[in-house]
Amino acid sequence: MAIQKRRVGVVGVGHVGAHVAFNLGMMGIADEVLLCDLKESKVISEVQDLNDAVMYMPNHVIYKAADYGGLKDCDVIVNAVGDITLCASGSRDGELENSVRQVADYVPKVIAAGFQGIFVSITNPCDVIAHLIQEKSGLPKGRVMGTGTLLDSSRLIHAISEQTGLDARGFTAFMMGEHGNAQIVPWSQISFYGKPLSEMEHDPKFRFDKEKVQERTIKGGWVTYSGKQCTEYGIASAGATLVRTILHDEKRILPCSAPLDGEYGQEGIFCGVPAVIGKDGVEKVMEYNLAEDEMKRFIECCETIRKNIAKGQAILGE
Repeated sequence: MAIQKRRVGVVGVGHVGAHVAFNLGMMGIADEVLLCDLKESKVISEVQDLNDAVMYMPNHVIYKAADYGGLKDCDVIVNAVGDITLCASGSRDGELENSVRQVADYVPKVIAAGFQGIFVSITNPCDVIAHLIQEKSGLPKGRVMGTGTLLDSSRLIHAISEQTGLDARGFTAFMMGEHGNAQIVPWSQISFYGKPLSEMEHDPKFRFDKEKVQERTIKGGWVTYSGKQCTEYGIASAGATLVRTILHDEKRILPCSAPLDGEYGQEGIFCGVPAVIGKDGVEKVMEYNLAEDEMKRFIECCETIRKNIAKGQAILGE
């Protein structure tokens, strides 16, 4: 019986990529992790440091350096290229030009080498870059996804947990739209083990200042960035969780940047929506009956993403 190793590539080993690589081992997700970066010295250092930690991980993991061609046999590639200092102004769109140029350059090289796995993209602006990877890779629908609003949903859940005193596993809540300043909280879809929020609001603990919670959730990343000039633990955990969900074929519903093909009346873009994730990537986009005002704001999110896709295409001369 041939036992297949679970191989994951990480392209871009800055703060986020390196932490993704660490989580892939510490969470027992991958058997082999291949690191790739334009800075060869950084890769060598990270491989050494990660291999030094293997004996403390739950399973044996092999960390190796690789070039683009060396990623061809990976089951999943995590795209984490980028320069977070470019979005210091408070908008992830600041990374657009640098991100699209890097991704447009390397993705065709990986595909030319024979890669036929799944891309999980973290690079900002997340929805735009996931769309670009889809275009440049030519992979089947669903085999490219972005972390999207997965991290933002964690921030929302923390805020709800903090106010209600409930454990995060006791309710369902998520963010939708772009991974950026236009995203929304679909309050109509928040429930507590099947009981809608609207039926809980007689209790003061469940009466939220909705605009304030949404603003806090959207700005959470900038709170992190302001004191350490990066984000790493939350987003790396989100990225690793998507990889685990794929490799274990969990069929788990998670909010992520997924391709829309008629859902919510949208098509031709990637956007943060709950989706079923399994061995084939995004296997189904979940559609919810959003309230009228929520749907209006969601459509506005989609238009923001379209405008940024057009900007990216202009940068590449397409």
